[in-house]
Amino acid sequence: MIRVAIVEDDLASIDLLVSFLHRYADENKEQFEITTYRDGIDFISGYTSNSDVIFMDIEMPNLDGMSAARKLRERDESVCLIFVTNMVKYAINGYEVAATDFIAKPLTWGTFSVKLKKILKSSLRRREANILLPTSEGQIAIDCGNILYVESEKHYLYFHTTNGDRRARMTMSEAESLLEGRHFARASASFLVNLAHVSNVRRDTVTVAGESLPLSRTRKQEFMDALTLYVSGGGV
Repeated sequence: MIRVAIVEDDLASIDLLVSFLHRYADENKEQFEITTYRDGIDFISGYTSNSDVIFMDIEMPNLDGMSAARKLRERDESVCLIFVTNMVKYAINGYEVAATDFIAKPLTWGTFSVKLKKILKSSLRRREANILLPTSEGQIAIDCGNILYVESEKHYLYFHTTNGDRRARMTMSEAESLLEGRHFARASASFLVNLAHVSNVRRDTVTVAGESLPLSRTRKQEFMDALTLYVSGGGV
């Protein structure tokens, strides 16, 4: 089941998108769970990383689509976001909010079906690599590939990512379970490292994204074994 959100203030556009989704589902044996919102505020206020694909208009009252998208990315960095708009000159700025694509109005079935097929083939595979972090702001979706390393400090874990840091109240053991099978290895009691971002290993340090992290003697052999297996293509 693919969860789709439509954020659009125009009822005719909502009806057309829903009809296109139903037609696509019938022709391609897909299943969609569709939720509609008439305003950016209504959408973002209750968002909990509960969508796989979002179709969003740019020009809406109260909170425009670009502003809603910026708030969306604070909570979910990898959900598929497609702008549906007649304001093409603004849609090209979608890179600012990591928009997957945009569809110009008036909508046509041919353009919609081709773009949706492309999105479902590529972007949803990345979505499967996500984890949900429990934070003070609620659950936040993070792409595992963007995590550089996890650091334990007092009663919190800090997930250092390519898009900034996220704090979660959980244990390192819980983080290891959450990231099991995703190419992570413990460098020390306080650091869990994404092996894909390791650039150098010295006697007692490992370099990740230009930062030197401690590599403890007790964990060095296990870490090096995991890194060797990863580099050779065997995974973790």
